[in-house]
Amino acid sequence: MVGCFHSFDTETILKVITLKTSRQPIDSETAHLIKTLQEHQIELKMQNEELRIAKIKADKAIEKYSELYDFAPSGYFTLSKQGDIIELNISGSLMFGKERSYLTNKRFNLFVSDETKPIFNDFLRKIFQCKTRITCEVMLLVEGSSPIYVQLTGLLSELEERCLLTAVNITARKKIEDDLKLNQDFLNNIIENSPNPLWISDDKGVLIRMNQACRDIFQVSDEDIIGKYNIFKDNIIAAQGFMPQVKDVFENGMTASFVTSYDASKINGLSSVPSRKLILEVHISPIFNSDGKLTNAIIQHFDITSRDVAERLVIAGKLRLDKTQEIAHLGSWELNLEDGQITWSDEVYRIFGLIPQEFEATYEAFLDLVHPEDRKSVNSAYMDSIHNRHAGYEIEHRIIRKNSGEIRYIFEKCEHIRDASGQIIRSVGMVQDITERKLAEDALLESESKFRRYIESAPDSIFIVDENSRYLEVNEMAIILLGYSRDEISGFSLLDLIAEESLLEGLAHTKKLKESGKAVSDLQLVPKNGSKIWMTLNAVRLSPNHFLCFGKDITEKKRIEEALSNG
Repeated sequence: MVGCFHSFDTETILKVITLKTSRQPIDSETAHLIKTLQEHQIELKMQNEELRIAKIKADKAIEKYSELYDFAPSGYFTLSKQGDIIELNISGSLMFGKERSYLTNKRFNLFVSDETKPIFNDFLRKIFQCKTRITCEVMLLVEGSSPIYVQLTGLLSELEERCLLTAVNITARKKIEDDLKLNQDFLNNIIENSPNPLWISDDKGVLIRMNQACRDIFQVSDEDIIGKYNIFKDNIIAAQGFMPQVKDVFENGMTASFVTSYDASKINGLSSVPSRKLILEVHISPIFNSDGKLTNAIIQHFDITSRDVAERLVIAGKLRLDKTQEIAHLGSWELNLEDGQITWSDEVYRIFGLIPQEFEATYEAFLDLVHPEDRKSVNSAYMDSIHNRHAGYEIEHRIIRKNSGEIRYIFEKCEHIRDASGQIIRSVGMVQDITERKLAEDALLESESKFRRYIESAPDSIFIVDENSRYLEVNEMAIILLGYSRDEISGFSLLDLIAEESLLEGLAHTKKLKESGKAVSDLQLVPKNGSKIWMTLNAVRLSPNHFLCFGKDITEKKRIEEALSNG
């Protein structure tokens, strides 16, 4: 009989029984049944109220995490096994420059560049095969905009026919990596292909690198001399009295120049080097870091054994900078201004050197982890955005990790959420560890400063010209020889400064340079004062539209040759 009640509403059953019992005496069994049904009705009302409260909380939780999902700085995607986009957040749609409705059910690899599409396809296959977290980097094609690089991290969903992807825009980092590689290749090219024999020592005078011209002049290999030669132990330099000048370079940051009769085989400890007697003009220049500390010395050797002075060429370059090493970690947080409750994602805890969820996050705890010198500006950035009713704020600052004391750099971005009346009720933000990017930027600036000083101190003229032979950049020696300022020279082409007598040779020089990528010519140039000077121009191609030109003043050499010829 009890089973029958479950198919009817309890209140209805109770009313029926009450109606029947009102016309006849109530026996004990009926009375017990009425009591049981009344208790059951009370329990159902209580359960209904609990369910109503639970639903309200669940709806708030869904709203909260939906906002975190949509406001996350990373793109979030759910893909099918075939790679179709099932779900994505706002950041994901912004990466493609398309509406979410358009992207839904589209195949993800349609937006991946052809050169990185095999990487993505292999990445997707491994997610479903290995069932572990997989990472890759691909290029996405964005309609109406430049392509972007993203780091994808994928994990198999609990529904094994789906996988979850996060996409982080790493375009800035890739540009920095490319610039760093280009810079390193460029500097290696400067050193290795310079016609000037170059040695580079560390701050203790130990040889750590030499170029091919140096190997040729001394007829040695790297194994013969690198790490074995120390200029302070050079008995030839010491015997000829030049050691005080050498010490002045390393101890006082001065430059040194001297001419020496030299046979490397006579240096103590270098008996394996072949004997070759040379007359060398030696120039030693210190290299400093941004703190003014000497880190290296560049030692140039010019073979003047014969009357033809070796051409002294130094390659110039400018480093391009904008980004970093490995992709930064990202974390999200939310602050409820109505009750002061703040929540951090696990990644925020890790960024700050904490165990995820090891304590309840508070705004004060966050400020305690901010570097003391940045604490005031960080607090002001947030408070001012609230008081001035801004949409949000962005700031870069330092933190001190609690578990290690390590100083890290982070980027914060916050957006405020308002109620119907326009009042800010919540703040949703992200935290990104940008330490590697900051270190990369510092390294680039240091490298650029270091080699800029080297180029500016070079004893020969250095030019960078475009495909039309127009000057883009010159060093200090070029300004001195030509008598023009940098701004004035930037308006000229190479042919503008060539004397009429050398014009045909100049045209042939530029033609050969464009065709073969290198050209060497002796040309007569006209400085600003109207005089004429002879210069050996040795040019090489740097890129499809840029050429590097080294100029050596040979006016005196030409004068001597002419005098000898007429004599």
